[in-house]
Amino acid sequence: MPDFLNVDCDYPQEGWEASLSYVLESVKAENPDFLVVAGDLVMGHWDHPDWNDEDTISKYSQRYYTAWKNRMEHHGLRFYTSIGDHDIGDNPWRSTKKLKAVGHYKKAFAGHLDMPRNGPDHMKGTAFWWRHKDVLFISVDVFEKGTSSQGLIKAGVTGEQLQWLKDVLLENADAGHKFVFGHTPVLSPVRQWSSSGLTIREGRDSDFWQTMKANRVDAYLCG
Repeated sequence: MPDFLNVDCDYPQEGWEASLSYVLESVKAENPDFLVVAGDLVMGHWDHPDWNDEDTISKYSQRYYTAWKNRMEHHGLRFYTSIGDHDIGDNPWRSTKKLKAVGHYKKAFAGHLDMPRNGPDHMKGTAFWWRHKDVLFISVDVFEKGTSSQGLIKAGVTGEQLQWLKDVLLENADAGHKFVFGHTPVLSPVRQWSSSGLTIREGRDSDFWQTMKANRVDAYLCG
């Protein structure tokens, strides 16, 4: 259920809660073991050239991630979630100050969402994996430092994170099914209605995609 909600929303949110409850009650009626959300939980525009980013990100992440979690818990929904571009301040990231804010955003996400801390050392809580029954699930953090049309962040899974992905797939080669999820698509074209069209530009030629293919990953789920 990607991009849920992609807005800064209190709980309960006046004027919205009946509709949101209808959606989540419908999900709960399917009796899922858990809900997978491929990023963009909040709007996340919590940094500003004139603000103390660490303080404001801490303040608003406490407010809106707590509300997001409380809504899920109220409806009895267990969840796992990737990190999205709105969860790190939204693209583009063209200044060193904006890039520094990404670190505060990722720290807030990891602290509040409390995902498994079994990812690569520099991505604890934003990249992770778990086994459920005979199924392996891996969530990747596609927002790596680099140079791209988006500035100082480049969408992809490379370097230490790619090696971690390979190791997890190898260690869980016996899993009956394997699913990877992350926020940005890999294959093009990408719809751009109400979207910046973020994608992993190397597409199916990327080492990330080829690693999933070589290890017989069943599907890549994205936002």
